[in-house]
Amino acid sequence: MIDEDNKTVDNITNTDINIDEIDETDYDKVDGKRYLNKELKESIFDTLSFTDSKAMGFVRAAFYLVGELDKSQKGLNSVFSFRNPVLAFKFCQVVGTLTGYPGEMAFVNPTDKRKVRRFVVELPEKVTLELLSKLKVITTDKRTGKLATINNSLPKFEDEEYTNGFFILLYLEAGKLSSYDDYKLEIQLDTLEQVEEISEFLESRGISSGHNDDSLKLILRTNAISDFFALSGETKVAINLGLYFINKSMNGNITRKENFMIANLDKTLTASAQQIVAIMTIRNANKFGLLSDELQELAKAREENPDLSIQKIAELLQISKSTAYHRMERIIEYAKEVK
Repeated sequence: MIDEDNKTVDNITNTDINIDEIDETDYDKVDGKRYLNKELKESIFDTLSFTDSKAMGFVRAAFYLVGELDKSQKGLNSVFSFRNPVLAFKFCQVVGTLTGYPGEMAFVNPTDKRKVRRFVVELPEKVTLELLSKLKVITTDKRTGKLATINNSLPKFEDEEYTNGFFILLYLEAGKLSSYDDYKLEIQLDTLEQVEEISEFLESRGISSGHNDDSLKLILRTNAISDFFALSGETKVAINLGLYFINKSMNGNITRKENFMIANLDKTLTASAQQIVAIMTIRNANKFGLLSDELQELAKAREENPDLSIQKIAELLQISKSTAYHRMERIIEYAKEVK
């Protein structure tokens, strides 16, 4: 069930990402923090938590990537075919929370050895229509009340948590992070339309990507990868990767902590990461106490809530978004003076 006070999903919630959990020694390592794809996915599964909005984005991504409608004697069922069994199980939990119907997972081992095995979740018509209605992608005939059309194009991402849910499932189902000579994030999609839709959306957020028409893979490199994980709500991963890329581009003789303090604040990792870098730069220089009370209040709110947008930080402090934005700009400018 959704906890109305904390807006989290029972049995799925784990510890939230906290900037304090990032050990200072991580910033002293010259090579920075590196991630292996399998270990990163396992870590995300262990800490994955949902608000009601994030859960909806998660389910919407499942329809977009691996969901199909199946008209049979049983009615209009929906079938989801996942590559990852843990993701399929997590999807069943989320559906159960949203609709009260716990989906069942079946294992399918294809006879064609060239195809990968799948973990299939089938939902009955009642649950399917409820989810499609909540996701606002269903159109019904006003006269008969029956399903008319379904819009499964890329949704509009007006809500940050909804966006987080969509893109974290995108990575868990279709993403592969590799780090041989350098990091590369590949997202394997099924159609060219999906590649173009997601590529255009990422571009609108300032996240550059490339793609191979033959393999239908969307490819992100360096800072675009950290920005993608920020978009997915994985702030800690985004910050660690962003710092790794900054450190890699700087003189190898400078220590990790010095790199962290003098990092180019104009290079966008994410808005949140940039702000946290600025605040920690001021703290490391023992200048935090020189900030005005209002700036200290905003800085502490940002440190305690690395995943929130500046608008939600403003709401916490009961100030306008414009006021919060301008105060944060003053903090960033002061950090530049400090370094």
